[in-house]
Amino acid sequence: MNFRFWILDFGLRKTLWVLMGIAMIMVTFGSAGVAWAQTPSLHPTFAMLDENGLNVLESGEAVSTMKTCGACHDTAYIESHSSHTNTFGKWNPLTYRYVTPQGDAKFDLSATDWLQLLGERYVGGKIVELNCFLCHTAQPDNQARLTELKTGNFHWVNTAVLSGTGLVIPTKSGKGWQWNPQGFDEKGQVATGFVKAPSDENCGLCHGIVHTTPDPLITTACQIDEWSTLTSGQIFSPQRLKDSGLNLVGKEELSQGWDIHAQRLVNCVGCHYSTNNPIYYQESPSSRPGHLKFDSRRRDINEYLYRPSHEFVKGQSMLISSAVITKIIRNDQLESMRRCESCHSVELTHDWLPYKERHLNALSCETCHIPKIYAPAAQQVDWTVLTSPHTPHLICRGVEGTNGDPTARITGYEPLLLPCQEINGCNRLTPYNLLTAWFWVYGNSDRPVRLQDLQAVYFDGQAYRPEIVTLLDNNGDGKLNEVELKLDTPAKVEAIKTKLVALGLENPYIRGEIQPYGVHHDVTNSEWVTQKCEACHRENSRLTQPLLVASYRPSGVMPEFVKKTTAQLNGQLYLDEQGQVMYRPSSQAAGLYVLGHDSNFWANWLGILAVVGTMLGVSVHGGLRIWAARQF
Repeated sequence: MNFRFWILDFGLRKTLWVLMGIAMIMVTFGSAGVAWAQTPSLHPTFAMLDENGLNVLESGEAVSTMKTCGACHDTAYIESHSSHTNTFGKWNPLTYRYVTPQGDAKFDLSATDWLQLLGERYVGGKIVELNCFLCHTAQPDNQARLTELKTGNFHWVNTAVLSGTGLVIPTKSGKGWQWNPQGFDEKGQVATGFVKAPSDENCGLCHGIVHTTPDPLITTACQIDEWSTLTSGQIFSPQRLKDSGLNLVGKEELSQGWDIHAQRLVNCVGCHYSTNNPIYYQESPSSRPGHLKFDSRRRDINEYLYRPSHEFVKGQSMLISSAVITKIIRNDQLESMRRCESCHSVELTHDWLPYKERHLNALSCETCHIPKIYAPAAQQVDWTVLTSPHTPHLICRGVEGTNGDPTARITGYEPLLLPCQEINGCNRLTPYNLLTAWFWVYGNSDRPVRLQDLQAVYFDGQAYRPEIVTLLDNNGDGKLNEVELKLDTPAKVEAIKTKLVALGLENPYIRGEIQPYGVHHDVTNSEWVTQKCEACHRENSRLTQPLLVASYRPSGVMPEFVKKTTAQLNGQLYLDEQGQVMYRPSSQAAGLYVLGHDSNFWANWLGILAVVGTMLGVSVHGGLRIWAARQF
């Protein structure tokens, strides 16, 4: 009898170990994990609480994430340890507007104004509570969230995200929300498994196009709300390019996927995990005992669940200095996000590549594994003119046709290769897109002209002012098209400048900025990787291939590179024969000597002298032998 119980107990224990192994795989590789082995979330039931800590079914008030999630987690810690909350109110040349400092004479936006107009990619932390449901539920209603933001109904923003879950429904008037008791269990709590680990789709709500369904990928080019896709053309999808619904040039030959990691079921959190996740966390070398080669100690899982840091490991931002990056990462006791070589063995592969170590010291893996981006990306944004009361003139690279036209031919583009200053001090070539922004500034502080001032110059209500039409209408048809919306003559620039001065703006002038955006997704493999030596080791090297920066220059102003960037911009900025702004990288300025492409004056002359000296030596020696033979 005891033996039978032992057999049964052994079977149960073995089953539990298998289930625990599957669970660890799921935790390690993120919510996507192995597609066929997905298991439901183990998150327990909980009550939705309002800001007073009461169950929303009793109070009927909006949910408070700080109170609801704070019942088990340190939400104050999570909010203060999240880089997502640091984007509030900041100025960016793509979104343009910003929160005005207190006491500023020229008022642009208040904090609430900014949230209403530019809060699409802000997850909360100021005015609006941190929106946990946006990332930790399976199908958050982001459109309902945006509607509440735009109407200024901030108190109900996080509640609106739950629309479609059955927990909350619109009121009969359609202007508010009410809780649905039938969506809760008999104790008034949310069912087990409602809260989940973030999926790729959750990340894609703010970061760019994520496509994981079998349906053909369809999107319009260069949309402001598709951030990483707009700035670099990156699309995270396992779908083959030829199966998408996009009008790609040479589509039938494009049998590779948009991203090999998406195809291999590596999801966003698989690389961008929490900095204090016990699975990955390691103590800082500054405090770890020096005699240990490997430290097996890890954070306790209970401590992590109570205080999970929402500072996710990330690649080096192109817009802040490496010193700042190092400071941020060291604060979380993590040196850097895992690089390609921390997962992939170069030694066991890449047999076709000679001098592996030399190449890997000079090139990032992305240089060869992202040879081309197949979606359009922003090339230049011109705020010196307005195409509508709120929209600048936007030009995208990699597309032939009108922005937003699904029939436009998509050619894609080859990213520019620039040295990237990495945290360890190494400079390796990495692919980038360059985005040029033009805008009016004024005064001694070079402050951007407010959008409302630009609107007052160009528009009377929703229509262009008659004098603006007269100024810009080149073909005389009484209308303004996209081609005509350019300040391409001194007379046009002076006319707009005069109107800005009349509004009380001192010394307005046009500035141009070039901003680099790194390309790290849309990774490919196999036959689509750059493997031919002549791609780099020739006169027209891939390493020094120029990139179109701007197809025109408002007022003839030459743009300048932004100052705080980890990209090393030491090449040549020049005008081509059509007057377009081009940028050509320099391999020698990057500290590289590329055989077959670069040449050195002294090395060339020493080589020539060596050849000539050898020929002279042979000639003299041979001549002396002939002379000596004739003498004797």
